[in-house]
Amino acid sequence: MGIREENRKYYRNKILESAKEVFTSKGYENTTIEQIADHAGIGLGTAYNYFKSKEELFILSMAENMAENDEAGSEKLTHITGNADDLVTEAIMKQIRKMNWVNKKIWKVAFPVILNSMKADKMPIQEVLKADFKMMDTVEKLINQLKENHQLTDDFNTAAAMDLIFGALFFQLSMYVYTDESTFSQVCDRIKTDIQFVFSKYQLPK
Repeated sequence: MGIREENRKYYRNKILESAKEVFTSKGYENTTIEQIADHAGIGLGTAYNYFKSKEELFILSMAENMAENDEAGSEKLTHITGNADDLVTEAIMKQIRKMNWVNKKIWKVAFPVILNSMKADKMPIQEVLKADFKMMDTVEKLINQLKENHQLTDDFNTAAAMDLIFGALFFQLSMYVYTDESTFSQVCDRIKTDIQFVFSKYQLPK
């Protein structure tokens, strides 16, 4: 990697980290790109060189937070004990709980911005979805390990299970964001119930 590319990566990460801190402390509505630039110790023009809008900064800073590496979680794959549904649920909830650092009101802003940004190709889709991809990869590895450990029946369809689990996640999280009376605790319970249903007929005693 050349010096120029290293500098770009440094400033991009610096801006994203500052954005995460400012959005968390001030909230979406009360945050400006100028405040983020000041927090990062750079000029406003420099911030705009890396990010086109406050919406983009907000979405990508959330994606960075959700996709942070969890080395301890990866190591646990080699020594897993317990029911399959409980293990998969915990692996997923570990990531879902990170959503709770963002107020529901802000998620209502973020959801349409994310979808519109994807449609208009305003930002790389892999940036927005990298937390999801990371979680899906972790869950798939966990399920395959459970099958190798004979904690799931041989006819358990991993691909179908992944579709059902992440379809349920999208539905439940959408209900949480757009239904005022739905609490974060309630949506977590519904996600757990959905995952238990997927594994209910395929678990073997351990």
